Amino acid sequence: MIMTLRRLASFLVSGWSRQPAVSPLEGFFLRLFFGIVILYTVQFGVEQTREPHPVGLLKLLQPCGLTLTWLADPEAYEVFHRIIVGVTFLYIIGIGLPLVLPLLAVLHILPFTLYNSQGYTHHGYQIISLTLLIQACTAVYSAFRERRVFQWPSADLRRWLLVQSQVVITGTYLVSVVTKMDSSKGMWLLNSHHVALDMVKTQRQNYLNDLDPKYAKTTADAIWFLERPGISRILFSSGVVLEAVCIFAIGNRLLGLLFGLSLILMHRTIAHLMGLTFIYNEWLLMIFLVGFPFGLAWCFERVRSLPIRRGLLMGLAMALPVSAYFQGEGGGVTLQTLGAHLRDIMNLLGLWSQWDAAEFSGFVIPLVLTFLACGLVGAIAGWVCQLKRREV
Repeated sequence: MIMTLRRLASFLVSGWSRQPAVSPLEGFFLRLFFGIVILYTVQFGVEQTREPHPVGLLKLLQPCGLTLTWLADPEAYEVFHRIIVGVTFLYIIGIGLPLVLPLLAVLHILPFTLYNSQGYTHHGYQIISLTLLIQACTAVYSAFRERRVFQWPSADLRRWLLVQSQVVITGTYLVSVVTKMDSSKGMWLLNSHHVALDMVKTQRQNYLNDLDPKYAKTTADAIWFLERPGISRILFSSGVVLEAVCIFAIGNRLLGLLFGLSLILMHRTIAHLMGLTFIYNEWLLMIFLVGFPFGLAWCFERVRSLPIRRGLLMGLAMALPVSAYFQGEGGGVTLQTLGAHLRDIMNLLGLWSQWDAAEFSGFVIPLVLTFLACGLVGAIAGWVCQLKRREV
């Protein structure tokens, strides 16, 4: 029994000392999907023209006579947006990360600092800024350690960017647990059945916002939990336990998959019961814990032939302008239409929180078929090149 417990404990903390290897292709996919999420968050701009309650960086800028209200100017924000798109592109490529990541972190923090300086705090985007910040610190430390700045990310840097991102993501959940326990003086688990009252409060707030009749009555789910306080404690406390132990996912592929999916299921349940969405948490869980980039890279790396693999990747890259041509309004593919098409693809992230069958069938299915077709054509072209090389 003791040996079994020791082995279990050793397995749970195994990722803390032996980090997983991250291939160059997985590293690229990690930056690609994280970069898409970053760009999705900064596309909307800000409208606040005042800074009545400065927070964060703004507390340091205001004494120097600096302000962030210029971001509310649409023309200024358009220039700012183009800059952050360019910096994110450099991040995805992976060149000069010790310089690119600190700049990208600051650029991402600025508009949300202005947003949070209005007297109320919205923390939906903070997990992205925190992940960028820890990646920036990791890249800068790596530059001093390896004495390389503009080279492609080394194996150590790729591994540590993944692990430190996992540290931040799981750490936010652990901080949530500590905050709950501190605010409730250790009574959160015992009083967790009162979360059902929050479900009622949220429903009434939704009704008062727009006087929509569908929110006029207390939901059947809330009534069910209110009538069963014992079961409610168990169910609601399970989420806190999950938040507390998810730190064991750090550096462990299997535990990352299990805890990542469990946390996403927890957020989906909260969204269903209370209407509170944490879409960015879910996306980062999918990228850094569940390991979607790892699975995608693993599939590509099963293609042993390098010419076929390169042809496949080139075919998928060509699918972007091809799909822009077929799904556009005609007139060929220009930089403007390609940019609009990329924005349309990026905005598919919205389907994660609000399902739209019409948009899926009308845009996503043709897009996926185009990528599959172009990837197949590229793979065939790579196979042909391989045969010609053998003949020579």
